[in-house]
Amino acid sequence: MATGRPAVASGSVDHEWSFDRATPGRANSMTVTTEMVVTGIICRPFMATWHQPLGGTWLSTGHGFVSIAGWHGTAACGRRRGPWPWGNARGFLPIDSGTTVKGVRRLAAVERWIWCPDRRPGARLQLLCFPHAGGTPAVFRHWAGELPADVELLAARLPGRQSRLTEPAYRDWVALLAELSAVVATAIDRPFALFGHSLGAMICYELARTLRAVRPARLLLAACRAPDVPSPLPPVHRLPDVELARGLPLVARIPPEVLADPRMMRLVLPTIRADLTLTESWPPTRPTPLGVPATVFVGRADPVAPPSSARGWSRFAAPVRVAVLDGDHFFVHSDRTFVHHVRAELARLSIVARPPPR
Repeated sequence: MATGRPAVASGSVDHEWSFDRATPGRANSMTVTTEMVVTGIICRPFMATWHQPLGGTWLSTGHGFVSIAGWHGTAACGRRRGPWPWGNARGFLPIDSGTTVKGVRRLAAVERWIWCPDRRPGARLQLLCFPHAGGTPAVFRHWAGELPADVELLAARLPGRQSRLTEPAYRDWVALLAELSAVVATAIDRPFALFGHSLGAMICYELARTLRAVRPARLLLAACRAPDVPSPLPPVHRLPDVELARGLPLVARIPPEVLADPRMMRLVLPTIRADLTLTESWPPTRPTPLGVPATVFVGRADPVAPPSSARGWSRFAAPVRVAVLDGDHFFVHSDRTFVHHVRAELARLSIVARPPPR
């Protein structure tokens, strides 16, 4: 049976729910956000989709993850505590008594994939962000407070990290894009732009090629060569663990304390290796023009995607603006004012505000 009590966290009303492991399929009520309460429609198929038993302690919060045992969900945990190091995992899709089991499963899939730190129903634009190889939605956490009030921030939560740590990360572009495109088509409910950093930028381009029902108003691509420009670096995803770890600071932003901890490295290396497999097998098919405008940000001292490698984007997006900024491959995060460049690009978009979705 589910019991819950309201709790105040970080100045906002949140809820903590405890689920009885003996009856995981039953619940009297469950809060996804304060404005979205599911009552009387929770059934075993839904719980099987939303929650998954981990059967033991996961990771310590000291490493940026949450320690729990037993039932764990993505938008609402079996035992949810806030604030988490990457922010409270807020749901953003409404569920009501008319929602079918199939619909609930579809919305639950969106909650697994998309993190929304600050729901803004009246926003004129959604900005969906994808991190670099090995990255998590946490890298965009401070952006929510820096973006205009009429922009809603969404960040992709890919398998193999954070609340999806137990899921294997994708190594195959076709499988990744098939599921991701379906999720994005459900999550997007107004004009949107895509932002991606390194691998995230590659995903943005491929996602824009895959989407049919919705199209981005603009691509914002950071630290990414044009799709027909060869990588200046040799492939590393097949290297033994020790050699791969030695070269990671160049291609992945891993905290020094994680690099120095063999146990943590054993945990994160499979995901990083999978991400690098995607990076080094991109593009999966012959690149084609998008007909979507793009802004490409490059670091002046980036050895992975040097400024010269970005000029070819004009062959795949139109029009294209290239901005050369100070920094290396990780200028997006080493300069916390980078989000101001994103703000400026979004301000250029001529999108009329629309009423919030019902």
